[in-house]
Amino acid sequence: MGGGTGTAIVTYIMRSLPFGLPKMVLSTVASRDIREYIGTKDIVMFHSVTDILGLNDFIRLILGQASHAVCGMIQRGSVIKKGKPMVAVTAYGINSACAIQAEPLLQERGYEMFAFHANGCGGMAMEELIAQGLIAGVLDFTTHEFADEMFGGYCKGIGPTRLETAGHMGIPFVVVPGGLDNAVFSPFYPMPDQLKGRKIHSHDIRFCVRMGPEEMKEFARIIGEKLNRSKGPAYVLIPKKGWSEADKVGMELFDPETDRIFVEELKGMITPRIPIEEMDAHISEPAFAQRAVEVLDHMIQKKET
Repeated sequence: MGGGTGTAIVTYIMRSLPFGLPKMVLSTVASRDIREYIGTKDIVMFHSVTDILGLNDFIRLILGQASHAVCGMIQRGSVIKKGKPMVAVTAYGINSACAIQAEPLLQERGYEMFAFHANGCGGMAMEELIAQGLIAGVLDFTTHEFADEMFGGYCKGIGPTRLETAGHMGIPFVVVPGGLDNAVFSPFYPMPDQLKGRKIHSHDIRFCVRMGPEEMKEFARIIGEKLNRSKGPAYVLIPKKGWSEADKVGMELFDPETDRIFVEELKGMITPRIPIEEMDAHISEPAFAQRAVEVLDHMIQKKET
């Protein structure tokens, strides 16, 4: 428990601890933006309301509640049970249908789906859980975070290891350019001037801005370099009819010619040992999710034999 300095010190230590181990901070700054303290970890921030200086009936109540909370977590246990093999899947807002459709298909094949909201923090949390040895395979449907990272959008903050851990550990993974057609902005994440005049899709208070040819070339370079460093089985699956709900026939961001630039650039730089399959489907079609699950399952089974 502590104020700003104490919270910064203890959460720095807590972020190095494994997922599942109970971690709680009673803090005077728990009502502020706490992303810098939490990072990707399962840390509970308990607001002390008053400063922790001296004792009174109110702070005794808060201390007691915090103590009971952490004791409850300890009694519940911290071991993450390893039952069915877990498959990590990424999704976000206008690109969630593929993950939803993939879950029953994964269950039929004996897997559990471990879904991650690809909002910057979610993608990095997935990388850390892969590193912790909890994931058997990855369906990275939503590489959208690279677009927001490039322009400071809503899903920025992915760090340098995004899309690298599975390849480094030899864990099978399927990569899809889901959501790379757009970057997301809001009143709190303003769009840079260089993107003004682009096609826009309104989501809620957030809006999606169409990515252009130059961005597609850069995405292909970044993703291609990361894939080329992988040590295990990897596979690229491309939906030719669009990469998000805003990128399909009749929608504001539909632009297959621009999407095609990414595919051609990636083909030109990726190592021949990593297949690139183009599928005549939209990313939200059931057939696309089915094919992605088939490919991943084949790679996992092949790795285990």
